[in-house]
Amino acid sequence: ITVSNIIGPIMLYLDRFLIASIMSISAVAYYTTPYDVITKLWIVPTACLGVMFPAFSATFVRDVDHTARLYRKALVSVSVLIFPVVVIIVLAARKGLGIWVGPEFAAHSFRVAQLLAVGVFVNSMGQVSSALIQAIGRPDLTAKLHLVELPLYLTYLWFLVHAFGIV
Repeated sequence: ITVSNIIGPIMLYLDRFLIASIMSISAVAYYTTPYDVITKLWIVPTACLGVMFPAFSATFVRDVDHTARLYRKALVSVSVLIFPVVVIIVLAARKGLGIWVGPEFAAHSFRVAQLLAVGVFVNSMGQVSSALIQAIGRPDLTAKLHLVELPLYLTYLWFLVHAFGIV
């Protein structure tokens, strides 16, 4: 758990530092504005998993099939709650950002908002899996995945920011 708690925040904020060093501080603003709003969607899986975590933990020892059903229900619940919001963000990102922060700003950041919305949806599904793994007493698997993920993330982040900027 300690390994995941150290690596997670590093990966969460490293993108901003890399964007600033490769591109500019203004590019960070175009990136972080939609990022900070869209990642608020993570409150949905956090709330759902606050309830599901003890259920996963309690049922796994007695009835693995029940745990699997709970896992599927958690995935469905999180996706049903987040997916419509993601669709709205993808469809209305340019207009919404234009109204909120202006059309020029929106022109630089609406695509980022769209991609981040899709990424938050996928990550939310991953949070359900991560909660299950930790609830059944295997947080070491999450930590090992983070250790493998970090160098890959750094490599891809560096390459992709150079190739595609904040998008």
